[in-house]
Amino acid sequence: MKLKLFQRLESIGYKKDYGHVVSLDPRIEIGNNYLKVVRGGSVNLANLCGGPRLAQTYLTSKSRRAMLARVDEISNVFKPQYMLTLTYPKEFPLDGKKVKQDLKELYYYIRGNNNFSAKDSNIIFFWKMEFQHRGAPHFHILVQTDLDYMDLVKLCLKKWMSLTHNDQKVCVDVGKIREDFAAKIYCSVHFSKDSQNTKPDNFERPGRYWGILGYDRIEKMASEWKVAHNKLEIVDGNIHYV
Repeated sequence: MKLKLFQRLESIGYKKDYGHVVSLDPRIEIGNNYLKVVRGGSVNLANLCGGPRLAQTYLTSKSRRAMLARVDEISNVFKPQYMLTLTYPKEFPLDGKKVKQDLKELYYYIRGNNNFSAKDSNIIFFWKMEFQHRGAPHFHILVQTDLDYMDLVKLCLKKWMSLTHNDQKVCVDVGKIREDFAAKIYCSVHFSKDSQNTKPDNFERPGRYWGILGYDRIEKMASEWKVAHNKLEIVDGNIHYV
């Protein structure tokens, strides 16, 4: 809070001196929580730092660029084989935190905490949240996994149904991706469309519109890739970039 305040004050002509904010203009007085101008008026210093972060009501262009940049950054090791689409039935949550919790429960269920013999501790979800015309949130997910197609479908269907109260109309669609560069194509074309990137007015706490589950696996694979391609070396257990 103090650091942001000092930065904001410096940007409009003030400096800090031994931890105190000092005016560069003798006609301006600065108190503990006010800024008083001789010519009239005063400004609450707290207002210079802005207020609480507002809820993100749509996928911003900045967030979209960050998403595409992240896909490009991990493209050497992230090779998704499937596009998973998760849709809620007639009744659906209107809270972003609940929706994200459902997604995480599905992910960690597949990662190893399930009743099937099939599980994948290396699975990665690159997910994107969108909104249907009826206002329901749904997910498009690029999936990199060691599971075969049918095992992935069974695990997703079983868990997603349990998360949506075993509604038979729940939709789980798994499509196969046939090209290594498909992640970039999906994110630049399908993930970046504007039609479903704005939340309904009654949807609360949307949070992030995209993210990665299993990023620890990506970091591990990226380090292995750099070693294999002479981008870094490991000496005495320590990683050195070359």
